[in-house]
Amino acid sequence: MSELPELPRSIDLPGPLRRQSSQRPSYRHASLLKPEMPPHLLKLLQKTPEEQERVQAAKAILMDEPALRNEQSLDLVYGWMLQNCKQYSNNIFGAAPEYIRREICRQMRLMKVKSGGLVIRQGDTGDRCYIVVDGLVDVYVKMEKPGEVVASPPPMLSTMKPRRTSWRLSSEVNPAPVDFGAMVANLGPGAMFGEIVLLNPSAKRNATIKASQFTESCDLICLERADYIRLVRTASMEASHYNNAEVLDRMFLFRDWVKLEKMRLVSAMRSRHFTSNDYLYRAGTDAKWMYIVTSGEVMERINWTLDAGGNDAAMRRLLLSQSSSQKHPERIVNVELTLIGPGDVAGELPFVTSKRGASFDIKAVTDVQALAIDRRYYETVMLTATRDNKPEVYATVKKLRTFSQDREDWRQQRMACGISYPSAHVNV
Repeated sequence: MSELPELPRSIDLPGPLRRQSSQRPSYRHASLLKPEMPPHLLKLLQKTPEEQERVQAAKAILMDEPALRNEQSLDLVYGWMLQNCKQYSNNIFGAAPEYIRREICRQMRLMKVKSGGLVIRQGDTGDRCYIVVDGLVDVYVKMEKPGEVVASPPPMLSTMKPRRTSWRLSSEVNPAPVDFGAMVANLGPGAMFGEIVLLNPSAKRNATIKASQFTESCDLICLERADYIRLVRTASMEASHYNNAEVLDRMFLFRDWVKLEKMRLVSAMRSRHFTSNDYLYRAGTDAKWMYIVTSGEVMERINWTLDAGGNDAAMRRLLLSQSSSQKHPERIVNVELTLIGPGDVAGELPFVTSKRGASFDIKAVTDVQALAIDRRYYETVMLTATRDNKPEVYATVKKLRTFSQDREDWRQQRMACGISYPSAHVNV
């Protein structure tokens, strides 16, 4: 068998037939060419050596798990937030005390995004807010035209499933670029975005934000909504307890209580709101709550007929003691008994007398904010107090009984006046 002639290893083709693709940069190489950064953005990234060292230390802390961060680490992160996020920090810190602000900083985490990486997309919902700690982000806004049909955006890269694609297909077929709208701003270190979703889960992003095309990468601080809500609720609850304790300090019934017992009472109380004409208590029903009015006014009011009076011995004696009551057995007695304002107690009579209810209504005259003490707490904590184990609580129960008896005497006088003059509407 004859040998085949050896072919030349390279063939010189005429100039027009040579491939010209090697003279053009590929798409991959073209994408790596960074545009020149404008001077005003360079200024945002300028740092002194001390500032750069501080940023690097903060990023190292934010890469650790929140549980591993000590107080010294929190000092550094919290200090960086106060110094670099002055115009944004109130958006997440609000009026929370400092220790809650520090706990918010404890829950922050570091996130690194490569140049061009998508952080949030316009129209999406989310559960994080972001703070730029190093690098830049670009802000894009797409304006919808009237009558334009908005197509659903493609899935974000983090949610796409990997596909098996040949190298030739992936290199020759480039996906169509996504139109995120016009770039309207650039944000640098200390800028915050996306914080509206912390308190409004249904809020949609109003812009698309990507890691800037002018930098290799961008470092972001992210804060989860679940962590933020938990800390804000804690701060709100503790602030409410503090305010309620101040209310007790101004009342002669509770001002002598030791701090521990006072805070136990504050924790047991419930804050209740009533609008004008709402009933705090209806006559004849089981009395489950005693109220401390903190704002607004409530009225004790009684509406009686002779038949209704027969159900109550004291009221029946008042009705039958009048000479004209037998001639007009169905006459109606409508009496306003007591006007109760801020810092006063309402609904104490059934508790003090160990009865299930009372013969009068308690109705809100204005919008009312009140602290409610339930019967179980009164019976298990306040009534069981003695002069030896809880002298201040024992003294309060004694004062409450005296106070309630004086108020009951006043009610009897008001009802006697109403029965004597049944045609008159007796106002306080």
